[in-house]
Amino acid sequence: MTLKRLEMHGFKSFAKKVVFDFSAPVTAIVGPNGSGKSNVVEAIRFVLGEQSTKSMRSKTGADLIFKGSKQIGKMNRASVAITFDNTKRIFNLPAMDDQNLPLDFDEITISREVHMDGGNKYSLNGNEVRLKDVHELIASVNIGSSGHHIISQGEADRLLNSKPAERREMLEESLGLKLYHYRIKDAERKLEKTREHVREAESLRRELAPHIKFLKKQVEKIEKARELEIALADLYTNYLVQEQSLLARKKFETDSALQKLTNELSHVEEKLKQLGSDESEDQVKQEESVLVSIRNHIRELSRTRDDLGRQIGRVEGMIESATRIIPARQGVVSVTISEIETLISELESDASISVSEIIKKLKLYIVDKKGSPQTQISVDTSEFETTKRELESQIAGLDAEIAKQEQEIVSVENKMAETRAMHLDRERGFYEAQAQRSDIVSRRNILENTTNELKNRAENLRDEYGHAENLVGSSVVDLKNKFLNEQVAIDEQGLRTMHHEIERVKIRLEDMGGGGGGDIMQEFDETVTRDQFLEKEITDLTNALMTLESTIKDLKEKLGSEFKNGITKINKEFDIFFKLMFGGGDAKLDVVTIEKRKKKELDEEGNEIISDEEDDQEEKEQGIDIDVSLPRKKVKDLDMLSGGERSLTSIALLFALSQVNPPPFLVLDETDAALDEVNSQKYGDMIENLAKQTQLVVVTHNRETMSRADILYGVTLGSDDASTLLSIRFEEAVKVAK
Repeated sequence: MTLKRLEMHGFKSFAKKVVFDFSAPVTAIVGPNGSGKSNVVEAIRFVLGEQSTKSMRSKTGADLIFKGSKQIGKMNRASVAITFDNTKRIFNLPAMDDQNLPLDFDEITISREVHMDGGNKYSLNGNEVRLKDVHELIASVNIGSSGHHIISQGEADRLLNSKPAERREMLEESLGLKLYHYRIKDAERKLEKTREHVREAESLRRELAPHIKFLKKQVEKIEKARELEIALADLYTNYLVQEQSLLARKKFETDSALQKLTNELSHVEEKLKQLGSDESEDQVKQEESVLVSIRNHIRELSRTRDDLGRQIGRVEGMIESATRIIPARQGVVSVTISEIETLISELESDASISVSEIIKKLKLYIVDKKGSPQTQISVDTSEFETTKRELESQIAGLDAEIAKQEQEIVSVENKMAETRAMHLDRERGFYEAQAQRSDIVSRRNILENTTNELKNRAENLRDEYGHAENLVGSSVVDLKNKFLNEQVAIDEQGLRTMHHEIERVKIRLEDMGGGGGGDIMQEFDETVTRDQFLEKEITDLTNALMTLESTIKDLKEKLGSEFKNGITKINKEFDIFFKLMFGGGDAKLDVVTIEKRKKKELDEEGNEIISDEEDDQEEKEQGIDIDVSLPRKKVKDLDMLSGGERSLTSIALLFALSQVNPPPFLVLDETDAALDEVNSQKYGDMIENLAKQTQLVVVTHNRETMSRADILYGVTLGSDDASTLLSIRFEEAVKVAK
C-alpha cells in the first residue's frame, strides 16, 4: 500500500487527534450526515496543498480550525499529516530552483498547519518546505491537492461540466503530465528572464559605445605621451639620485659643523658662567658701604667737636662775665640765679657726657640757693676753668678719632681701587667671551638655516618622488636607496637645470592629459573588457535562449505526444467502462482546437507590433470534448443526459483514468449516492477491479459499496460536538450509515 496514515488534530470538526490507518486496498468511511465524514476528504485536500477554501467548504483559513464547544475550548491551529510508503522510492523528483528535497526515506510524511491569522506552514519529514515543493513532489507520483484522484460528492461530473480547456488540464493531471507544465513554466520563466538579461546587456553595450569612443581618443593622447613619460623617467632617475646624494652630503657636513659649534658654545657658556660669578662688584659695594659709614661717623664726630667748641665759648663767656661783674674776689664771681639757669639751659641743649656732671652740680647749687633772698650768687670761676679744660680735652680726643677715621678712609679707597681694577679685568674677559658666543651663535644660526633649507629640499624631494611615482610609475621608489659615490662630483647648477627640464616635461604631459593617464588606460581597458564580457554574455544568453526555446519545444512536443497517447489509452478504457455501466453504447474523448485572441504586443516605444502573417493574432490551444452514445437512445449530447446517466458517465471516465495511469490512491466521496441497486452492484464490481490497481478510500452510505471494503471507519458526532472515530463491524456500519 502507498497511502499509510492520515493524522488530524483540530481540523474542522476533529478537535482531538485522530489517526486513520490505511493498511488495506479498500478503506470505507461511514457515518451519518453531519458527522464529519467529508471533513476527512477535505483534510486530504488540505494537506496536499489545496488553496481553494471554497473546495474545502470554508471562507478563510481560520474556518478550518475547530471552533470550540461547551466541553472543548476553541483551538488556535489545525494540523494534518499524511504518510506514504516510499520503500520503493517512488518519490524521487529533485525540486526546482536548485533545492533538493530530502526523499531518501522509507516513509514520506507531508504536514500542513494553519493558524488563526491564516498563516500556513508546510513540512516534509519534519523539515519546513514551500508549497511549490509539495506540489512538485506529489505531481511526481501523479497526485495533486484536487483532481481525478479525489472525487467529492457533487463533483463526480466535474469533468463533464468543465470547459474543453479545463477538461484538458484535468486529464493532463490524471495522466501525470502536470510535471511537464511545471517544467515548461519554469523554462518559460527562465526564458523571459534570459530575454530580459539580453535586453539589459544590449542596452548596456549601447550605453558603453560612446564612452568607449571617447576613451579611445583619450588613450591615443596618452600613447603619444608615453615617449615623454619615458624621457621624464630618465630625467627623474638622474635628478633624484643626484639630489638625494647632494642632500646627504650637505646634511652630513652641516651636522658635523653644528656639532663642533655646539661644543665650542658649551665651552664659552661655561666660561661666561665662571666670569659672571665675579664677587668683586659686591665687594666694592661693601667697601663703599664701609666708606659711607666711616664718613657718617666722622661727620658725627665733627658735629660733637663743634658742639664742644661752642660749649667752651659759652664757658669762656661766663668766666668773662663773672670776672667783669665781681672783680673783688680773686677767682670768685657773683652771678644771678637766672643767669645760671640760662647757662644750664644752653648747656643742656649742647651737653656732652662730660658736661652733664657740671649741670647736675649747678642744678643742685641753684636748688640750694633758691631759698636765699639774694638775687645774686657768687660763683667760683675755677669750676668753669675746670669745665673748659675738660671740654678741650674731649675735643682733642675727637680730633684724634677723626684723624684715625680719615686714615681708614684712605685704606678702604686703596682697597676699592684694587678691587675695581680686578673687576675690570674680569669684565673685559666676560665681554670678550660674550663676543665669542655671539659669533658662535651667529655661525650656528647660519648652519641651522642651512639645515632648514636642506629639510625643505628633502620635503620637496619627497613630493617630487610622489609626482614621479604618479607620472612614471612605482619603479622610482627603488631609487630612494641609491646614492652616488662621494668621489663623484655633483653640479648644483646642472641639478637646477635638470629640475627645470623636469617641470617643463610635466607641463607638457599635463597638457596632453598626462598624470591621470594610468586611470584612463585602466578605465579604457576595463570598459573594453566590460563590453567584451557583455558581447560574450549576449552570445551565451542567445545560445541559452535557443537552448531554452528548444527545451520548451521538446517539452511541449513530448507533452503533446504523451497526451495524445494517453487520450488513446483513456478512450479504450472509457469505452469499456461505459459499456459496462450502460450495457452497451459508445464513449470517447476528442481533441479539439480552441482559438483565442492573442494579447497585443508592444515595442519599446509603446507601438503595437504588426505581424506579417495574418493569423499571428490567433493563439491555438487544445481542449477535450466528450462524445457519448447511449444504447437504445439517440442521445449524443452530454447536456441531454439525465443526472444518473451523467453520474455513471463521469464514474466510467474517472475509472478509466485510474486504469490508464493509476494514482497511488483514489478517494471517492459518496460518488455512489445516486446509484440504484443494479448500478450499485456494477459500481461495487468496479471498485474491486480498481482496488487491484490503486488504493481506495471510499466515503459512502451505500451497503453494496461497504461490502466491498476491507476496513471500515465510523465517524460520529459526540456529545462534545466533535467528530469521533469508531471501530465498528460491517453490520454496525450499515446501521450507522442509515
